Amino acid sequence: MSWFAGYHASEKLAPWLNPAARYRVTRWPNFGLIRPLPSNIRIAAGLASAPMRLEEIASRARVSIEEGTRALNALAVAQIVEVADADTDTKLAVAPRSSAPRPRGGFCGIPE
Repeated sequence: MSWFAGYHASEKLAPWLNPAARYRVTRWPNFGLIRPLPSNIRIAAGLASAPMRLEEIASRARVSIEEGTRALNALAVAQIVEVADADTDTKLAVAPRSSAPRPRGGFCGIPE
């Protein structure tokens, strides 16, 4: 699963992520499938409530920068996070979209 690949790949920020950018989640991760640490839930909840930089993510979720980095990498690889430009409120994708079909509804997905 892409979440685990992103989370365990490195303690450094993924090359396509900007440490100075503010990020927000685009949808809630499937934590039933991922079974995350409580810190990952706090990070996702924080990013769902307001766009944040990596340092803000770590501070608000009460985690280390490394833990915040790993979670942000996982969210990016799973295509659940985006850059939020607070000045113009524009959205920029941070990872290329997969051409693989996504399930809709049922037990595996959330209706859009």
